[in-house]
Amino acid sequence: MRPIRVLLTVVLSLCAVSMAAQSVKWVVEPLYESIERVDDNLFKIKSGGKYYLFTCNGEKVTGDIPADWITPFVDGRALLLGNSGPSKEVYTLLGFVNKDDLSCKRIAGHVNVKSDAFFSEGLIPVVGQKNKFGFADENGTLIIKCDYKEVKPFSEGFASVVKKGDYYIYIDKTGRELELDRSLKRKIQSGYSFYNGEARVQSSTGVYFINTNGQIVRGGQDSGFVVDRKGRAVPEDDYIRPEEIAPLFDGPVPIRVGEWYGYKTRDTKKDVLPPVLGFAQPFSGGYAIAGKSEKELGILQLIEGSILVEQLPGKYSSDPNSEEVVFRVILPEELKTENVRLSVSSKEMKSKTLTSLSPPGGKTRRELTTDVPRKEDRMVAVILDGGLTLLRKSFSPLVRYESLEVRARATVKRADINDCFGFEVILTNPTPIDMTLTVSVSGKNVICTQDNPITILANSKKSIKGRFTKVIKKESRSLTIVYGDQEIKKSITVIPFIGD
Repeated sequence: MRPIRVLLTVVLSLCAVSMAAQSVKWVVEPLYESIERVDDNLFKIKSGGKYYLFTCNGEKVTGDIPADWITPFVDGRALLLGNSGPSKEVYTLLGFVNKDDLSCKRIAGHVNVKSDAFFSEGLIPVVGQKNKFGFADENGTLIIKCDYKEVKPFSEGFASVVKKGDYYIYIDKTGRELELDRSLKRKIQSGYSFYNGEARVQSSTGVYFINTNGQIVRGGQDSGFVVDRKGRAVPEDDYIRPEEIAPLFDGPVPIRVGEWYGYKTRDTKKDVLPPVLGFAQPFSGGYAIAGKSEKELGILQLIEGSILVEQLPGKYSSDPNSEEVVFRVILPEELKTENVRLSVSSKEMKSKTLTSLSPPGGKTRRELTTDVPRKEDRMVAVILDGGLTLLRKSFSPLVRYESLEVRARATVKRADINDCFGFEVILTNPTPIDMTLTVSVSGKNVICTQDNPITILANSKKSIKGRFTKVIKKESRSLTIVYGDQEIKKSITVIPFIGD
């Protein structure tokens, strides 16, 4: 048997392991088919074939509206779309989410839109009969009839549309047509949305820029431009690309062990979570998409604070096969209201679990008292409700110092001519575990030198020899014997060299 090496001249050190000063918890349980980050604090989640928006705190933003698709945010709104439109390219507008306050509005009635539609200046292009387009407001009310073959979003109060033929016109939010310069009437082959008070148009005679009164303000040169999602011809130097979600991976990173993933800190590589996940993405802004598999996904939140597990001795038993131990778990403050199970197992025993106090009344300190095989290492796992294993640690069997039997006896009948009287301290280890320990023997006029540490094999004994000095009369001398957290006193009657 391998000895358990512990120095015993000091108070017993707790057998404990601490994680790095970070841990994790689920804010969205791993129950979902897919999860995509759409904003720093928002995630698009698919469940049962439907999409929902959740905040990073696990709050459902879209309420009870199951969407077949959710569009990206444009001008601060994301559309909730259904598949009940008249064709594959046309969706039903179920509602929308405001980015500012994360409010969700349901659209009454039946409004059809294309998948790339969005609200601009309070109006959204909608699809009517014969695939004609019009505009509806935020309540789903049709404001401009579906009379147009093509439309662009409203910009600066006007929208570029095609009604008859193949030429563009401009309408305001009431549907009234903008009076154009005579030279452009029914001649605009390409009409872009207004940008900084001007709209780029192209006719058979060239490129021109008109103002919101429909008059040509300049024309001629066709310089470089980019068409943005509102249909505006923006000069290349002025164009700002739409925001794209490119998370800054600034937190713990996944580590792979076999088929499983855990997390370590990015810089110091300290353990944050053992490899218990089937899928894991890096942390960004304190959150990470992870799960049991690629089809069972959730959202993890990074929390500050360490998890500590201690193995303490329980009530002593002389049973050679089992012993009582106490496993103490100390949780970060942020986990004190979480239900936590503690699993303890070894080769011969089945797992035992403890369900902690449920909120309210949660505590950061939880304990489990249980019997374990005396000779075996034991594996401890700290498991959050929902099955997330936060920590795994193997503990060696405890050294039970109170089980040591200590005796002190004289080794001579009288002191020698130098007035020295011999004694020995006998330590008996009745347990099946080898003990390696440091022992000190002290007292008045005592000489006892001992090489430390010493090893006492299982079910065996060890003797430490010493002597009293200045023995000039018969008396009782005291010894103080310290081993680990134990201290005892023994007395021996000494007899001088001459006399009683």
